[in-house]
Amino acid sequence: MALLRALAPLAVALAVAGAASAATIQGGARSERLVGTPRADAIHGGAGNDVLLGRGGNDLLDGGRGRDRIVCGAGRDAAVAEPGETVSSDCEFVTRRISRDPFADSAVHATEVEPDSFSVGPKVVATFQVGRYPDGGASAIGFATSGDAGRTWRSGTLPGLTLATRPAGPYPRGSDPVVAYDAKHGVWLVSSLAIATPDFALAISRSTDGISWEAPVFAFHAPPTFGDDLGLDKEWIVCDNGPASRFRGRCYVTYTDFQFGVLATRHSDDGGLTWSAPASFNAGFTDAGPQPLVRPNGELVIAFRNLESMYMLRSANGGLSFGLPEQIALAPVANTPEMRAPSLPSAEIAADGTVYAAWNACTFRPGCTANDIVVAHSLPVGGWAVTRVPIHGASSGFTEFTPGIAVDPASSGDGTRIAVTYYSLRPCTDVCRIDAGAISSTDGGRTWSAPQRLNTLSFPEEWLPSAGGFFLGDYISTSFAAGRAVGVLALAEPPVGRRLDEAIYATTFAVR
Repeated sequence: MALLRALAPLAVALAVAGAASAATIQGGARSERLVGTPRADAIHGGAGNDVLLGRGGNDLLDGGRGRDRIVCGAGRDAAVAEPGETVSSDCEFVTRRISRDPFADSAVHATEVEPDSFSVGPKVVATFQVGRYPDGGASAIGFATSGDAGRTWRSGTLPGLTLATRPAGPYPRGSDPVVAYDAKHGVWLVSSLAIATPDFALAISRSTDGISWEAPVFAFHAPPTFGDDLGLDKEWIVCDNGPASRFRGRCYVTYTDFQFGVLATRHSDDGGLTWSAPASFNAGFTDAGPQPLVRPNGELVIAFRNLESMYMLRSANGGLSFGLPEQIALAPVANTPEMRAPSLPSAEIAADGTVYAAWNACTFRPGCTANDIVVAHSLPVGGWAVTRVPIHGASSGFTEFTPGIAVDPASSGDGTRIAVTYYSLRPCTDVCRIDAGAISSTDGGRTWSAPQRLNTLSFPEEWLPSAGGFFLGDYISTSFAAGRAVGVLALAEPPVGRRLDEAIYATTFAVR
């Protein structure tokens, strides 16, 4: 990534000279980092592989008055822009802020973390925590929706869930949001945990357009727990949209029930309005992070983690019962200094039913010194193929964590298209700094593109809220929309006074 480390003296000089008014910032022949001012600038990349940052329209800096115009030019370029800024079509990677925490309450302001996304055609709906608390949960659950494959977005918060929303809901906090789409009933569903210690509930918010949301249905109210222990955790929702499936229109939500040490799965056949009793699998879980998926034939599979291994459960009868778990691979994890970065699976399914799962692990590092992103896929004859994603060299000192994998649902076999977004922790000296990146494959993970850094400036851990360690979220997400990859992730900018500036961004890029 040396091309991203170079700063062009000319570009820096122009940006400084234009700090009081709009500037024209012109790149040269080298690979450069070009940074706009808080005004409405024109930023032009040169012939190199440039990173261009638009800062107009940032309400924390200028009240949203400026709107930059970014033109990337030749090379393999990445642009980071505020909402409403113009970005030319020659930018290969375009990352936009799609939301910002509006709540100046007792949560850590301004912080947004832990996004998930789902796509249907060109529409992408994302959901995330808004206003993170250090001891768990957030002031609200947010959403952002794009109808044009991630180019423009509309955002807000889910109503009727937490006290901070309008209209207000009954719960002080929400957490762990996940989004799905039920094609049979034409409804978007966001599942989340509603938290009022010691009471917890599993909430389902419904929308027919991804913009206007109904007050939530509470699929399950957990019995009170002892003290501050979390009774439910890491629920995940998916719907069976397979035309050939006998369970088409059935949606599943799977969660960890720590009171009983089980994975529990409930289902709905009416668009999330009512939910079944749970079907449970007991394994004495310590990690879990279950992620249910549905194969084209209607088979329900659940990827999860336990005791430093990744596993998969299968159900052939619509989630009524499960067989014994199948081990995917060992998944030992190296320490990520001061970061909360658990290794949980991110999984999707190709058109032929092949399951792809990604996680961070030190499997390929002698002595378990650092983590890579690992991708595994199921084999037709049984078993799994497990590979290391070559983001950095195995002796580089970088450690990767929190992948979000997407599989093009129209692809399969040797032509399976995969996109992964992730975070990297640079080798720590006096400060530990973080980057976000993207990488892709067009042949089912046999070979990979060059990795691309998405943020323009590596950010220190201290720019993040603390929540059992510095926190970006336990998961991020990537989806395919209209043939392009759309990654949704949290990035941090320099704090403004005592206020943090961690927001949700979406990056779009072609996989080829």
